[in-house]
Amino acid sequence: GITKQQLKAYEYFKTIQTNKKIHLIGHSKGGNLALFIGIVCNEKRLNQISKIITFNAPQFKIDKLDLYINRIKNKRFLDKILIIENEKDFVSSMFRSIKQPLIISSKYQGNHFIDFYESHQIWGFKIENNELIVCDSKRKMKFIKLLKKTMLYMAISKAIFSIKQKKIKKNLKKLLLNSAKLQAIMMSLF
Repeated sequence: GITKQQLKAYEYFKTIQTNKKIHLIGHSKGGNLALFIGIVCNEKRLNQISKIITFNAPQFKIDKLDLYINRIKNKRFLDKILIIENEKDFVSSMFRSIKQPLIISSKYQGNHFIDFYESHQIWGFKIENNELIVCDSKRKMKFIKLLKKTMLYMAISKAIFSIKQKKIKKNLKKLLLNSAKLQAIMMSLF
């Protein structure tokens, strides 16, 4: 559905008083908010918006925006939108895009878990000769495989920590027990 952040962004947008053209630009959640404002604003404000540009923004569950379906399918509205996504970004893959995105090649290979984070960032786009390198489609990174490896590593680490913790407690108990016996023996000598 509609989030608190989307409502707050729209409320803020309504307070902006200007006769100038407006560009709504955002990365990730900011891009989602920019698109949302364009979808729900009235016709007068939509006429003021000259462009909505998003970078790696999560999209929408279209069925949750039934009230705005005419706007979402409106060619004049869609012509204002430029959706830019990294070929390996997973955040922008959430839900269905309201318009075909421009896919940009990634600087990252996707062989490490950190590549998922890096591919989502603005600096994750591949640039050559001061131009973004366009790609034909999203590439599937081995996200699930890497996630499973990471979760397995975390589970093993937790298990080892737990075993070490139990050994420490056991040895501490022995030490305290022996210390109590030692204290009793020492007290009996005096």
